Amino acid sequence: MKVTQYLFSVIDLETTGFTPGKHELLTAYVILTDGEKTLDEKGFKFKPTKFRPDYHKAYKIHGITIEEARKHPLKHPQLELLLNFIPDDSIMVCHSRKALGYFDYGFLSIECYLANMEMEFNRTFKWCISTYDLVYKYGKLKKEEKKKLSLDKCCEYFDIELNHHNAESDTKACFELFKRFYNGRKKEIETSIDFIC
Repeated sequence: MKVTQYLFSVIDLETTGFTPGKHELLTAYVILTDGEKTLDEKGFKFKPTKFRPDYHKAYKIHGITIEEARKHPLKHPQLELLLNFIPDDSIMVCHSRKALGYFDYGFLSIECYLANMEMEFNRTFKWCISTYDLVYKYGKLKKEEKKKLSLDKCCEYFDIELNHHNAESDTKACFELFKRFYNGRKKEIETSIDFIC
Protein backbone atom coordinates (compact mmCIF):
# COMPACT_ATOMS: atom_id res chain seq x y z
CA MET A 1 0.00 0.00 0.00
CA LYS A 2 1.42 3.40 -1.00
CA VAL A 3 2.04 5.81 1.86
CA THR A 4 1.37 9.45 0.99
CA GLN A 5 3.41 12.14 2.74
CA TYR A 6 1.28 15.25 2.95
CA LEU A 7 2.73 18.75 2.98
CA PHE A 8 0.68 21.43 4.72
CA SER A 9 0.89 25.19 4.26
CA VAL A 10 -0.51 27.05 7.25
CA ILE A 11 -1.65 30.51 6.10
CA ASP A 12 -3.16 33.69 7.47
CA LEU A 13 -3.98 36.84 5.51
CA GLU A 14 -4.64 40.44 6.45
CA THR A 15 -6.68 42.35 3.89
CA THR A 16 -8.15 45.76 3.08
CA GLY A 17 -11.63 44.42 3.79
CA PHE A 18 -13.75 41.31 3.88
CA THR A 19 -15.02 40.83 0.32
CA PRO A 20 -12.78 38.96 -2.18
CA GLY A 21 -12.64 40.73 -5.52
CA LYS A 22 -13.67 44.02 -3.94
CA HIS A 23 -10.94 44.20 -1.28
CA GLU A 24 -7.27 43.23 -1.56
CA LEU A 25 -4.38 41.50 0.17
CA LEU A 26 -2.10 43.40 2.52
CA THR A 27 0.00 40.74 4.24
CA ALA A 28 0.33 36.97 4.38
CA TYR A 29 2.41 34.56 6.41
CA VAL A 30 3.05 30.93 5.49
CA ILE A 31 4.45 28.02 7.49
CA LEU A 32 5.33 24.88 5.53
CA THR A 33 5.04 21.76 7.67
CA ASP A 34 4.71 18.00 7.59
CA GLY A 35 2.14 18.38 10.35
CA GLU A 36 4.67 18.11 13.15
CA LYS A 37 7.63 20.40 12.55
CA THR A 38 8.23 23.64 10.69
CA LEU A 39 9.99 23.01 7.37
CA ASP A 40 10.13 26.65 6.29
CA GLU A 41 8.25 29.90 6.86
CA LYS A 42 8.00 33.27 5.18
CA GLY A 43 6.04 36.52 5.29
CA PHE A 44 4.74 38.50 2.32
CA LYS A 45 3.50 42.07 1.88
CA PHE A 46 1.27 43.35 -0.91
CA LYS A 47 0.64 46.88 -2.13
CA PRO A 48 -3.07 47.24 -2.96
CA THR A 49 -3.95 48.75 -6.33
CA LYS A 50 -6.41 51.12 -4.62
CA PHE A 51 -7.78 52.00 -1.19
CA ARG A 52 -11.55 52.04 -0.76
CA PRO A 53 -13.38 54.51 1.53
CA ASP A 54 -14.17 51.67 3.96
CA TYR A 55 -10.48 50.93 4.62
CA HIS A 56 -10.81 52.36 8.14
CA LYS A 57 -12.86 49.27 9.12
CA ALA A 58 -9.99 46.95 8.22
CA TYR A 59 -7.45 49.28 9.84
CA LYS A 60 -9.31 48.98 13.16
CA ILE A 61 -8.70 45.22 12.98
CA HIS A 62 -5.10 44.85 11.81
CA GLY A 63 -3.63 48.31 12.43
CA ILE A 64 -1.87 48.60 9.06
CA THR A 65 -2.05 52.22 7.93
CA ILE A 66 -2.52 53.31 4.32
CA GLU A 67 0.94 54.93 4.47
CA GLU A 68 2.50 51.60 5.52
CA ALA A 69 0.59 49.65 2.87
CA ARG A 70 1.71 52.04 0.11
CA LYS A 71 5.32 51.04 0.91
CA HIS A 72 4.62 47.34 0.39
CA PRO A 73 6.00 45.61 -2.75
CA LEU A 74 3.77 45.43 -5.83
CA LYS A 75 1.03 42.84 -5.44
CA HIS A 76 1.39 40.65 -8.54
CA PRO A 77 5.12 39.87 -8.18
CA GLN A 78 4.53 39.09 -4.49
CA LEU A 79 1.67 36.74 -5.34
CA GLU A 80 3.99 34.92 -7.71
CA LEU A 81 6.66 34.67 -4.99
CA LEU A 82 4.10 33.28 -2.53
CA LEU A 83 2.90 30.60 -4.95
CA ASN A 84 6.50 29.68 -5.83
CA PHE A 85 7.35 29.36 -2.14
CA ILE A 86 4.68 26.70 -1.59
CA PRO A 87 5.26 23.30 -3.25
CA ASP A 88 2.62 21.90 -5.59
CA ASP A 89 -0.24 19.85 -4.13
CA SER A 90 0.09 21.44 -0.73
CA ILE A 91 -2.85 21.32 1.67
CA MET A 92 -3.74 24.76 2.99
CA VAL A 93 -4.47 25.03 6.71
CA CYS A 94 -6.31 28.15 7.88
CA HIS A 95 -8.69 29.15 10.64
CA SER A 96 -12.08 29.92 9.14
CA ARG A 97 -15.48 28.33 8.78
CA LYS A 98 -16.25 26.11 5.83
CA ALA A 99 -19.76 27.55 5.82
CA LEU A 100 -18.21 30.95 5.05
CA GLY A 101 -16.09 29.56 2.23
CA TYR A 102 -12.78 29.33 4.12
CA PHE A 103 -11.92 33.04 4.08
CA ASP A 104 -8.15 32.78 3.52
CA TYR A 105 -8.45 30.08 0.85
CA GLY A 106 -11.23 31.92 -0.99
CA PHE A 107 -9.60 35.34 -0.76
CA LEU A 108 -6.25 34.13 -2.06
CA SER A 109 -7.98 32.15 -4.80
CA ILE A 110 -9.81 35.26 -6.07
CA GLU A 111 -6.66 37.40 -5.91
CA CYS A 112 -4.82 34.78 -8.01
CA TYR A 113 -7.73 34.57 -10.45
CA LEU A 114 -7.71 38.37 -10.93
CA ALA A 115 -3.93 38.25 -11.47
CA ASN A 116 -4.29 35.50 -14.11
CA MET A 117 -2.64 33.00 -11.76
CA GLU A 118 -5.62 30.69 -11.34
CA MET A 119 -3.79 27.68 -12.80
CA GLU A 120 -0.82 28.27 -10.50
CA PHE A 121 -3.14 28.51 -7.47
CA ASN A 122 -4.93 25.28 -8.38
CA ARG A 123 -1.62 23.51 -8.90
CA THR A 124 -0.27 24.77 -5.57
CA PHE A 125 -3.22 23.93 -3.31
CA LYS A 126 -4.80 20.49 -3.43
CA TRP A 127 -7.21 20.86 -0.50
CA CYS A 128 -7.97 23.04 2.49
CA ILE A 129 -8.31 22.09 6.16
CA SER A 130 -9.73 24.47 8.73
CA THR A 131 -8.53 24.48 12.33
CA TYR A 132 -11.97 25.90 13.16
CA ASP A 133 -13.48 22.59 12.01
CA LEU A 134 -10.84 20.54 13.84
CA VAL A 135 -11.47 22.39 17.10
CA TYR A 136 -15.23 21.99 16.67
CA LYS A 137 -14.95 18.26 15.97
CA TYR A 138 -12.12 17.19 18.27
CA GLY A 139 -11.71 19.99 20.81
CA LYS A 140 -13.84 18.48 23.59
CA LEU A 141 -15.31 21.89 24.32
CA LYS A 142 -18.52 22.70 26.12
CA LYS A 143 -21.59 23.44 24.03
CA GLU A 144 -21.44 27.18 24.77
CA GLU A 145 -17.72 27.27 23.91
CA LYS A 146 -18.39 25.75 20.48
CA LYS A 147 -20.42 28.87 19.63
CA LYS A 148 -17.27 31.00 19.96
CA LEU A 149 -14.50 29.48 17.88
CA SER A 150 -12.72 32.55 16.56
CA LEU A 151 -8.95 32.15 16.53
CA ASP A 152 -8.46 34.29 19.63
CA LYS A 153 -11.07 32.29 21.57
CA CYS A 154 -9.52 28.96 20.49
CA CYS A 155 -6.11 30.20 21.60
CA GLU A 156 -7.63 31.20 24.92
CA TYR A 157 -9.22 27.74 25.35
CA PHE A 158 -5.93 25.94 24.56
CA ASP A 159 -3.50 28.43 26.13
CA ILE A 160 -1.75 29.41 22.88
CA GLU A 161 0.08 32.74 22.58
CA LEU A 162 -1.49 35.14 20.08
CA ASN A 163 -1.07 38.73 18.88
CA HIS A 164 -4.40 38.67 17.04
CA HIS A 165 -4.79 40.05 13.50
CA ASN A 166 -1.08 39.98 12.81
CA ALA A 167 -0.51 37.53 9.93
CA GLU A 168 2.64 35.98 11.41
CA SER A 169 1.20 35.56 14.90
CA ASP A 170 -2.13 34.24 13.59
CA THR A 171 -0.36 31.71 11.35
CA LYS A 172 1.84 30.47 14.18
CA ALA A 173 -1.18 30.14 16.49
CA CYS A 174 -3.11 28.29 13.76
CA PHE A 175 -0.13 25.94 13.36
CA GLU A 176 -0.12 25.22 17.10
CA LEU A 177 -3.83 24.37 16.93
CA PHE A 178 -3.30 22.15 13.90
CA LYS A 179 -0.42 20.24 15.52
CA ARG A 180 -2.48 19.71 18.66
CA PHE A 181 -5.08 17.71 16.72
CA TYR A 182 -3.01 16.30 13.85
CA ASN A 183 -0.48 14.62 16.13
CA GLY A 184 -3.21 12.73 17.98
CA ARG A 185 -5.47 11.97 15.01
CA LYS A 186 -3.11 11.88 12.02
CA LYS A 187 -4.63 8.79 10.38
CA GLU A 188 -8.21 9.97 10.85
CA ILE A 189 -7.50 13.47 9.53
CA GLU A 190 -5.50 12.20 6.53
CA THR A 191 -8.20 9.67 5.66
CA SER A 192 -10.75 12.48 5.47
CA ILE A 193 -8.63 14.95 3.50
CA ASP A 194 -10.41 14.21 0.21
CA PHE A 195 -13.72 15.21 1.75
CA ILE A 196 -12.76 18.22 3.86
CA CYS A 197 -13.30 20.92 1.26
